[in-house]
Amino acid sequence: MGHKNSAVRIGLLYSNTGVTSVVETHQRNAALLAIEEINQSGGLLGQELLFSGEDTCSNPVAFRAEAERLILEDKCPSSGFLEPMAA
Repeated sequence: MGHKNSAVRIGLLYSNTGVTSVVETHQRNAALLAIEEINQSGGLLGQELLFSGEDTCSNPVAFRAEAERLILEDKCPSSGFLEPMAA
């Protein structure tokens, strides 16, 4: 891919199972497609983007645990979390 700098790990919090997976599966797929397209275009400022994240099972406790794991273990930047906004 021709990336000149180290990779940037992107932590994504989405449910693949459970009630919220109906919406979040599509959001996750869109985010993964965006990461793929960015990497195919040379990355973000020359850095490859890497996906990190596990199924949070539509469970707030699992969501929090995964957020902590992404920050503490995977060293994903934690500038904030984006939620879909109602129109």
